[in-house]
Formats: sequence, structure tokens, C-alpha cells
Amino acid sequence: MAKHPLASLRESIGASHPSYARLLADTHEKLGYGHMAARREKVSRWESGRTVPELTAQLAIAHLHRVPAREVTRLGWPAWVESATEDTTGLLALPWTRAGATDALHEGSRLGSGAAPRRLALTGPFAHTFVEQWRATVADGGSVPARKERPPVLPSGPPSSPPTGAGSGLHAGTDSLNWARARVESLETMAGTVGPDILYPAARSDLSLLATVLSAADDRASDTELLSLAARTASLCAGLTIGLGDSVTAERYYLVAARTAAVAGQRELSAACLRGVAYSHLLKGESSEVVLLVDTALSVVSTRPSLSTSGKFPTLPFLPVEALVERPQYGWPKGGERYA
Repeated sequence: MAKHPLASLRESIGASHPSYARLLADTHEKLGYGHMAARREKVSRWESGRTVPELTAQLAIAHLHRVPAREVTRLGWPAWVESATEDTTGLLALPWTRAGATDALHEGSRLGSGAAPRRLALTGPFAHTFVEQWRATVADGGSVPARKERPPVLPSGPPSSPPTGAGSGLHAGTDSLNWARARVESLETMAGTVGPDILYPAARSDLSLLATVLSAADDRASDTELLSLAARTASLCAGLTIGLGDSVTAERYYLVAARTAAVAGQRELSAACLRGVAYSHLLKGESSEVVLLVDTALSVVSTRPSLSTSGKFPTLPFLPVEALVERPQYGWPKGGERYA
């Protein structure tokens, strides 16, 4: 039997039936709807489809997950819950492992190809759960064993198409890594002078390819670098979509990038991407989770990052944003405070 969307919503924040019942009861009372018994059996019945929550209980659920009350009355039960889970729980519920990061990259590669997400993903309990999982992953140094850094060997000519490995599968050999590294660096360089409408399709295509290579690669020794390059590409997509005026989609890209970099053990890059999530929230006019996200990101870096666009990590994910801020032709105001 298919899982009820409420169960997906509850599990996405890591809540058990009893804890979710307590959360709802507290929210119900804070909203002025009166006392509601915090019984796990009630939540179980809702998720089984045997009973439908009263309207005030639905409004408490909606408030907990930052769903507008008008959606509750407009769509009805359980359609509004399905709407709330359709583009959120899949990404946030993934494990913080190599496989989970690869799945997140595939989710990210599909952004921009269909209907744009309608609301921010990392709100309320989702934000606290994500931050806790992020802290644990960063503290463990990621789930992919690190390997020694080697000087990059760039191709003699400009990259045009990815090299293919021998045999039937994709292989993350030296040629593939050099190609991917050159592509990322080229796109990052061009982001300061070329419009996001031109670069975004190329960055999306590269992200999709990197996700495919990671899924099929048989060389686990290359995982750390491939994941790092994929995280940089996802963060580049985020900055470009901000330049196109879509901060909600940008948030998804930054979430993908933060997870991927954390799994790869790139804590500085991951922290910068987490700040990118906060930045996208500010652009959307939603500040509730900004302090939590920024404080969490800054707690794991040795020095406070600057806004310079000339450095490497951790300022890199902000390169597209900073490059576009002073370009009024893309709708960005001059001056004002910008998040670091």
C-alpha cells in the first residue's frame, strides 16, 4: 500500500508518531485553537486514511510545515498534504551518504526542466532536521574516504565534450576528472561576464552528466573529487538561477550542493553552500531560518568568509551572485547589504 503523504511529511523531519503528536498539540494550542490531545494513535489513524483531521488540526499541520492556510481550504485533505510533499520530502529525506548525495544530484539535475517549485523547502522542522544531519556529517568528515590532492592537469585546448572510458560503462578516470574540473572552472570564470540565461543551460547539463558519471563510475578513488566538482556545479546553478530571479529553485540547488560537499568531506565548501541557502531565503523575504543556517555554517569554518569573488573556497558558491549583484540589466539593485 502506498505511503500516506502525511507519513512522508512527518518522516522528513525525523519525527516519530508520539513526537509528531506533541508538536501538533503544541502548535494547535499556540494558534489559539484550544487543547488537542497529543495521542500517537490519532496520527496513525490519519496516516492510515481511516480518519480525516479536523480543520483546526489540518491548519496546525500546515502551520508546522509552512503551508499557507489558503492551500488547506483550497485543495482539501489530503491533496494539500500531497502538494506540500511533492517537491520537498524526496530531497530532504535522502541519506547523507555517497548514494544519497548522488540521488540528490539527480534531483538537482531535474530542476529547471519542469514546473518550478512553489515554496522554500527548508522551513520550520525541516530546517532543524537538516542542520542536525549536516552537523553530524561534517563532524564525521563526510562518508567518502579522502584521497591525496594532486595538481590539476588541464587539457591543452578548451573543453568541448566529456571523454568516455573504455568498455560499456562510464569511468571516472584522469581524463574525465580533468574535463570536469576544466568545465567547472571555465563556467565559474565566465559567470562574472556572461549572462545567467546563457550559462544556466550549460551548468545544468554538466550537473546532469556528473550525476550520471557518479552513478556509473567504478573508480571509487575518484569519488571525493567528483563529488566536490558536482557540488561546485550545483552551487553555480544556484547562483545563476538567482540571477534569473528564481530564489526558490536556487535554494534547492544550494541544498544539493551543501549535502554533496559535506559527504565529500569539503566542510568549507559545504558551509558556504549552507550560507547560500540562507541567502536564497533572504531574497525570498523569508528570514525565519536565516540565523540558524548562518550560525551553523560559521560554526565549522576557521575564519569568517569575505565577499571577495577572487578567492577559492569558501566564497566560490557566491561567485555568480556577487558577479550579478551590480548588473542592473539582470534586475539586481546596486548597493545594500549582501550576505556573506
